[in-house]
Amino acid sequence: MASNPSEIKGTSIHLIAQMTAKPGQAEAILKHLKNVQVNAHSDNEPGCNRYDVVRYEDHFAVIENYSTQGDVDIHMASEQFKAFAAEVESLTVPGTFILKFFGET
Repeated sequence: MASNPSEIKGTSIHLIAQMTAKPGQAEAILKHLKNVQVNAHSDNEPGCNRYDVVRYEDHFAVIENYSTQGDVDIHMASEQFKAFAAEVESLTVPGTFILKFFGET
């Protein structure tokens, strides 16, 4: 596990993001994540192999897979991702946003 995708060596980069919504903010988080997901699954991000959003009550996880570091960079540079990143702190319980990167075994 790494805190930065550039530390991952191997054939692809796996990313897991977890967060808990502040009271009343779950739908706002879901809307952002779905917007990011639509873009990730489009021709705008051909190196995104997987972008799944899962939820239990106010807890969210996003499971992602990218072919290369460059593909992660494209994803994080998207307008949809930047819009979410700009609001994530105000939408989530402090300390619950966790981002982890993994490589193939």
